[in-house]
Amino acid sequence: MARGDIRIMSDGSPWRPLVHCHDIARAFVLFAQAPQNKIHNLPVNIGANEQNYQVRDIGGEVSRLVPEAKIVYTGEVGPDPRNYRVNFDRLYALFPDFRLKYNLKSGLKELLTRYQEHRFSVADFEGDKFVRLRALKKLLS
Repeated sequence: MARGDIRIMSDGSPWRPLVHCHDIARAFVLFAQAPQNKIHNLPVNIGANEQNYQVRDIGGEVSRLVPEAKIVYTGEVGPDPRNYRVNFDRLYALFPDFRLKYNLKSGLKELLTRYQEHRFSVADFEGDKFVRLRALKKLLS
């Protein structure tokens, strides 16, 4: 375990839709194989309504997976006004047989396994390589 805690930089109330990259790739293949007139120019969210989570609920699931890690609300970003509770009804109206293969629990288990396999460290968490905004700033400078 890199740090020993689960740091939530807000109050944990914002909503976030979560979807595994493998499920996104499966949806892309589905779209590529669909008749053009079925999806042409339609925005389609990829995910599932039941996979919208509040940040605190995600932290709670991580805490159940790694019981020795305690949740710490740092509050360093203050109340986060960004809420991304997304509706996925169009996806299932267009493709009623499509189902996600991953959910929060299975995705977190896989992520933890990969962190352990690669010995992901505090330096990895805090460095430029895996923090999108830092990587972008570095590229722009």
